[in-house]
This record gives sequence, C-alpha cells and structure tokens, in this order.
Amino acid sequence: MQLQEFLGYLNTIDQWFIQSTDAETIKRQLEEIAKLIAQNKKLKEENTKLRELEPKDFIDVREGRHKTLYHLILQIRDLKMEDSKHLATGSTLNIWCKMIARYFRVGGKEISLQSITPFFGLKESADKTKYRDIPAKDQLFTIVPAKKRSL
Repeated sequence: MQLQEFLGYLNTIDQWFIQSTDAETIKRQLEEIAKLIAQNKKLKEENTKLRELEPKDFIDVREGRHKTLYHLILQIRDLKMEDSKHLATGSTLNIWCKMIARYFRVGGKEISLQSITPFFGLKESADKTKYRDIPAKDQLFTIVPAKKRSL
C-alpha cells in the first residue's frame, strides 16, 4: 500500500514523463509545438507593428550644437501653464533622453543615451552635483511665455 502511494506521488512530480506512453508523449509535444507556433506568430506580428513606428529619417543637429538642443528640451520639460501644471510630462524623466537618442543625430551620427543622461536629472530627488549644467555658450535660446491674448 505504501509503495502504491509513493509511486502515485512520483507520478505527480514526474518532470520527464517516464510513465507516459509514446502516444501521450507525441500528443503533448504536438500541443506544445502548436502553442509555440501561435506564440511565435503573435510575436512576429508585434515586431512588425513596432518596426512601423521606428524612425527612418532623423532630425540632424549641427555639429557641436547638441547641447543647445538639450537646453531647449530641458526648457520644454520645465514649462508650466497658467494653472501651474507642466505643459508636457513624461512617465519617467529618462523619456526625454530616449527621445533625443531615437530621433536626433549630430552631424549624421547617432547620439548615445549615455552621452545625454549627464545633462538630464533622471530622478527628481537625485544629487544634482552628479549632473552637468549646459554651458552658457550653448544656451542660445530661451523659451518665454507669450503675453495673454484674448480670443
């Protein structure tokens, strides 16, 4: 009786399906193959949709003027409306760096994410000494709010 119980227990934890017949093994493997084929098809469709969103063209920034672009993006990030809410907010602070790396080039060359992050504080509570300020010579433009206009 104890041997039967023990064998029953072993069947419940059998990872290699030692007790299954060839027909059961083939059926199980065919089901797994069908499941993997469906998953592969779904992933290929997702990949196709994501590739449609990838940029084929880029905005090219003049050589040596990338910090001016960073300064403008930082200003846009900090703009507030009359109700003191930000004009544009990202789900993370890193999204601004990713946007620059994905859509902009300097002199036709990619901008690495690592070269951008020192200019953007990625955590609001972060130690600001770890991040670089944009040099004054690269702060060529200032975004200022327009005077209120009546419609």
